[in-house]
Amino acid sequence: MSEVAVRYGGSKQAVYTWRAKHAAGGIDALREAAAHQPDPGTGRGGGSGV
Repeated sequence: MSEVAVRYGGSKQAVYTWRAKHAAGGIDALREAAAHQPDPGTGRGGGSGV
């Protein structure tokens, strides 16, 4: 998990969370989660279309 976290600029906890979301709902669950993340530039909800 550490290598993945370093490679993609996240924490180990984030990687475990991504894996759990993917296991529970596939890529759609990850897209849904990404759409609700704040935009780093504005602080408002995202919609990055992962």
